[in-house]
Amino acid sequence: MSGTHPLSTVVSPTTTQVIENAPPIKQLIPFLSKSASLLASAASHLSSALAFLSSLLFYFIILLANAPLQIILYVISPVLAFVQIVLGVLLVNPYHAIVNFSLAVQPFYVFCGVACISGTVIGLGGRRAARALTSAILGPEHETIEQASFDEKPKRRGMR
Repeated sequence: MSGTHPLSTVVSPTTTQVIENAPPIKQLIPFLSKSASLLASAASHLSSALAFLSSLLFYFIILLANAPLQIILYVISPVLAFVQIVLGVLLVNPYHAIVNFSLAVQPFYVFCGVACISGTVIGLGGRRAARALTSAILGPEHETIEQASFDEKPKRRGMR
């Protein structure tokens, strides 16, 4: 015996069998990728052509509108200059003055605001601490002068 057994040989499928056994989506993938690249290049060429045509059209429109536009601007230029001066005097310059003043005063404003807030917090905290110490030392039934003055009803004077 020569050594190889007929059952030990491996039978491989032919290429036509591999293509027939492949799923249909694998057969469509090359077609879909070519179609997508063709559509992308066509869209790119079409968009560049449309951009060129629209720029050419707008160029001619601007050339045609340029002459009357120059005449109109020449006629209304005194009005435009007057409006520009009035807006500068009444709106722009006061706005810039207020903004610059606010920027210059901001540190002082912040300092005073922080001083008022911290003074209020410290004052109220001191008041509560003083009341707590007073009630701890003298007892809770002790009334201060402030509480007694708030508890009294104002005396009514008779009307004549």
